[in-house]
Amino acid sequence: MMFIPPSRGRVMGRSFGARLLIRDDAGVERRLAAFESEETPDLADPITAGALARLRSEAATRGGGGARWAIAMTMLTVAAIVPTTIFGTLILVRQLRAPPWVLFAMLFLAVGATVGVMFVLLPRIAARGAAATADLVVDALLRMRRCAACGYPLAHDATPRDGLHVCSECGAGWRESRFGPTQARGGDPRTASTFRAVLGLSAVHFGRSADDAGRRYGPPPQPRHMRMPRMRGDRLLQKSLRPVLLLLIVGIVTAIVLLITAAVLLRDVVPGWVLGSVLSLGAAIVPTWILLALRSDQRRTRYVLLRQRSCIACRQRLERRGERLHCPACDATWNRPVRSKR
Repeated sequence: MMFIPPSRGRVMGRSFGARLLIRDDAGVERRLAAFESEETPDLADPITAGALARLRSEAATRGGGGARWAIAMTMLTVAAIVPTTIFGTLILVRQLRAPPWVLFAMLFLAVGATVGVMFVLLPRIAARGAAATADLVVDALLRMRRCAACGYPLAHDATPRDGLHVCSECGAGWRESRFGPTQARGGDPRTASTFRAVLGLSAVHFGRSADDAGRRYGPPPQPRHMRMPRMRGDRLLQKSLRPVLLLLIVGIVTAIVLLITAAVLLRDVVPGWVLGSVLSLGAAIVPTWILLALRSDQRRTRYVLLRQRSCIACRQRLERRGERLHCPACDATWNRPVRSKR
């Protein structure tokens, strides 16, 4: 799944919802609902979870285009900052006898570049990618029986006009055939920023993961610093994934300690450029270790959730259909897990 750095609600509201133009089924151009003041759908509701899971699936099927490569290159740039800083600092301080303040200046520039890329550039790239999937966001909101132009709940008993269901709040017209069978219940108004973030992350998803029927999916995103509802399986997952997290932390700390120890013990034994190359190579071990831990985390997550009949894509209750498990909320299909696996 594509990673987008955590951002607060107002950032996602401005970059994603408030700037996207859409057309209702009457052909009128409108702005996509920003959900800044109106009551948002409850993220824990099966209707909302299923609609957002389908949005991620459809966005992944459509592909990210240029945004995918832009984000990949951006992440590679961030990953190269740390080893480059180590190597450059050693060359400047040891070979060229640069003053100590150069070390602090290099570290300051490295941290500034990382923060700028992760919190400024990546959200802008994500917003541009979301513009290409605005129609999919409209479909997702209509499945929740929410007006895609203002976010207002669409009543079941409204009188159609010219074959369209007209929103009583903003006047946008929508075909009722696009509506979900049930209206998603409203959530806590304090979670509006969280809903906007999850909606935006779902719209720019273009991961390659697929369920056991070949349909692409993405697990529910977990934006940091936001109020997320507790979902089915959260407590069991936290307990099951604790050893993986502990191993990840121990591995990273061990790698950092070994790198520092090598730098201290070998600083007068080997040339500076050799030591810098070795430390840069060692720094590359850390992201590799993180990727391996994430793969293990994904396999364990799949097993734990399917054992308790929870959909990986939306965390709703799965129904058994023969030898497979089917999710009525997002239409995902999964093979039943082997009971003997530990």
